[in-house]
Amino acid sequence: MLSHAGPMPLSARDSALLFNITKGPDPLDHQALPDDQADHTDTHPIQSLRIGLAPSLFGFPVAPEIDCGVRRVITAPRGSANMFVTDRRPPENIVEAVRAEELEIICA
Repeated sequence: MLSHAGPMPLSARDSALLFNITKGPDPLDHQALPDDQADHTDTHPIQSLRIGLAPSLFGFPVAPEIDCGVRRVITAPRGSANMFVTDRRPPENIVEAVRAEELEIICA
């Protein structure tokens, strides 16, 4: 099951506004980076865009209308922007995959 803690924006602009409000260093984290002062609502042409697509997470089914909508958006013309879509399917058994990575790190 997936969950989301915090506000759920309805648009990319709402998401940028929320990011502007919530970004910045955590005063309780001594390793936090300073605020970059960037305004994420600035509009500028996209030169390059990389999208990681996970068609299904951990084997859970995706409603056909959701899958169709996502694929329609990622295949829409983007003007002169270079767009790269990469299939990012997580392993079916995430626990075994993590254990294998840990073992590889320990043995390296």
